[in-house]
Amino acid sequence: MAKVGEETTKATAKGDIHSHFEGEVRKAHDFIIVPYTIPLRCVAAYYPETNVLVPIRSVAAMSNQPAYKCMVVTLHKNDHVAHSVDISSTGVFRKSS
Repeated sequence: MAKVGEETTKATAKGDIHSHFEGEVRKAHDFIIVPYTIPLRCVAAYYPETNVLVPIRSVAAMSNQPAYKCMVVTLHKNDHVAHSVDISSTGVFRKSS
């Protein structure tokens, strides 16, 4: 598992995801961070909940499709997710409802 930081790798960690593209920061709020075995420096998330992170001008060169698989993101711990979430299924992020 990629080490994200002791405070963010606990199954109950609450956080926001920020994407970074051409000086612009886009944010997806209120996610529960779930440790999962994936390659180092990678994250996984559900769509369409994280579509907000991909700018319309961030596209693949040949296909002109949104570049979902090649994004720079950072995880930011927060404490404003007020409810518990069942995190027993696989995945890294689960949107709080």
